[in-house]
Amino acid sequence: MSVSRTNESAGQADNAHESADAVPAGPKKEKTRTKSRRQQSERSATTIRKLLDATVDSLTKVGYQHLTVELIAANAKVSRGAVQHHFGSRDSLLAAVVSDLGQSLTVSNPIENDLPLLRRLDAAIDRDWEIFSSPQFLAVIQIWMAERGNAKLFPDIQRMVRDVETDLDKQWAEALEDSELSEREIVALRHVVLSSLRGLALRTVSIGRNATWEKELEMLKRMVRQLLIDPGQ
Repeated sequence: MSVSRTNESAGQADNAHESADAVPAGPKKEKTRTKSRRQQSERSATTIRKLLDATVDSLTKVGYQHLTVELIAANAKVSRGAVQHHFGSRDSLLAAVVSDLGQSLTVSNPIENDLPLLRRLDAAIDRDWEIFSSPQFLAVIQIWMAERGNAKLFPDIQRMVRDVETDLDKQWAEALEDSELSEREIVALRHVVLSSLRGLALRTVSIGRNATWEKELEMLKRMVRQLLIDPGQ
């Protein structure tokens, strides 16, 4: 074999190696990376959910005065560093608990607008009561009252609450738009319902978790139904 042919063969081999090195990762490797990222995201979401639930549970059991990051982490069965990693600070975690309640009210369980009007109203009241009677709401009330003097956190809480209130006003106005009430009257009606439900929830704190409010809730529904049926009465 001549020298020139040998060199040509070597060059072709080198080019083949270079071409192989230049080939990007195949679909199998990319699929593995995607799966790994998804699993990491799911683990992160699970840890965040544990910390939010553990904060509510800790507030329910020991109250705001005894709430610590260490207690929350222990309750969630994660390290204290997990709180720092996912939220950065205790204040950010408390703000996330408030935000999570707002999500439960406005996003997780929307009003069923395809129901008949009066059933739609009952469903809206039942939905809101399910949230207001939960440990989550009572935990947020504790945060709200205790952080009023926190110049950094409290304005954020107020903003979140205003945003939730605006969303709920809009939801009720859209859900009951086929009633005889004006939009402003529907919003006022929601505020009356809100105040009633919130008051019953706070009475639960003083009376105890075994308190039941079936009669009060049914009376509230009857009064509100009457306003929809005959707003001029």
